[in-house]
Amino acid sequence: MKKKQFLLFTIVLIVVSMQGQQLYIPLNHDYDHELQKEVYSSKIRFHTSLQPWQLNELQAAFNYDSVVRLNRLERNIPKKWKQKAWDKFLNDDVVTLRHDDFEVVVNPLMNFSVGKEFNEAITPWVNTRGFEVKGRIGRGFSFHTNFYENQAVFVNYLDNYVNTWEVVPGQGKAREFKTDGFDYASATGYIAYHTKKYFSFQLGHGKNFLGDGYRSLLLSDNAFNNFFLKTSVNFWHIKYTVLYNQYLDLSENIDDLGYLRKYSTVHYLSWTFWKRVNLSFFDAIIWQTTDSLGNYRGFDLQYLNPIIFMRPVEYSLG
Repeated sequence: MKKKQFLLFTIVLIVVSMQGQQLYIPLNHDYDHELQKEVYSSKIRFHTSLQPWQLNELQAAFNYDSVVRLNRLERNIPKKWKQKAWDKFLNDDVVTLRHDDFEVVVNPLMNFSVGKEFNEAITPWVNTRGFEVKGRIGRGFSFHTNFYENQAVFVNYLDNYVNTWEVVPGQGKAREFKTDGFDYASATGYIAYHTKKYFSFQLGHGKNFLGDGYRSLLLSDNAFNNFFLKTSVNFWHIKYTVLYNQYLDLSENIDDLGYLRKYSTVHYLSWTFWKRVNLSFFDAIIWQTTDSLGNYRGFDLQYLNPIIFMRPVEYSLG
């Protein structure tokens, strides 16, 4: 479907270009499908199964700028101010502040979509408004945050799920909106630091994904945003990532304690030993904040070990 036809149903403002930054590409299959053609090419080595992808790694692997331009909604307008307004609204960053030592970009985020479910005669729709702020300070430090406010009417199977659990899948807590809709909000944000070589660190509230499919049995982006700390080392054809997570059970809210929590430590080793073959090794431990006797455990410091094979440690802790 052509981009202009797609605009009849959805208007999405997503930022594309902040050249040379150490930011991460959004976890969005609609947004990155052109990038997937490049990272899965047999011409390059790329650690595809560790997502979100880092912008600087994409730029180093292929001509990132030319691929991003494929998503632009090009239109030649004679009047300069109309052309500028068109590009600002649909293609370029809206508010920019750029300097040799720092960059700050602010963009609105919108999604207005409507559909038709014929079996039940339902007209589902989504109304999303939000904004994002992102940028860098110096050459190694970057940051990103966004916020979405949503109202929506869903098809029956989603509607039943939300009514049962009071949670929109992947979006968090939901409130009733009029007679048949829901109101919900979400926010993400992170700070990241990348050394000149080898190491990168990211602290944030958002999603991570392990694997190459649309969904993952290891760590999926289908759940709600969570707090995490991630560190990676990338050398030769190897990338090793350690990910610490805190998860909330939004269906269980206990007085004076809040939502139930659990933690995880994830180790992921990716080896692109051939342009057509990528081997990955996965290791993870997940534990609740309380043990079987109801004693509070919190985050066990022994699970901070950044080296894989945590099962013997778990056994030793009982």
